[in-house]
Amino acid sequence: MVVCALAGGLLAAKGTSFVSNTLLHENPQGGSSVSSNQGHAKSLQTGFSDLLQRPFGVGVGSTGSASLYGQQPIIIENQYLFIGHEIGWMGVILFTLIFILILVRAWHGRYDWLALSVFASGVGLAIIGLLLPVWVDDTVSVIWWGLAAIALASLKTKATL
Repeated sequence: MVVCALAGGLLAAKGTSFVSNTLLHENPQGGSSVSSNQGHAKSLQTGFSDLLQRPFGVGVGSTGSASLYGQQPIIIENQYLFIGHEIGWMGVILFTLIFILILVRAWHGRYDWLALSVFASGVGLAIIGLLLPVWVDDTVSVIWWGLAAIALASLKTKATL
């Protein structure tokens, strides 16, 4: 119900300058000949077509900021397509399975505040990963995976006591 209300409010306010400039990044006075939204769509198309054409990936560092040092930089703004582009279908499957396993174990230990925090933030990062390559940020990766390890290890320790 809340999602429907938010979607309805966004649709009703679509023509306002706040929504147009802040949320949709469509400023007609911006001066850019190409909308950033077109770049987002093109990055998704590139990522998806490369994933279909190269099931084993192109190699680590072939996407994102590391690729800017090569001849053909590729920016893919979806974490899952990003992983698929670099290490292929198997990489996406392994990453997803490990991530889901951690979320399931954190959910089972939701009585512990750290495990619940890891679960909630993991769900948020999974959603953000649809729009951005969230795990390429070292700070996010080290902190979240580290906290997940601490939370799951402490759950296991509590279970054996």
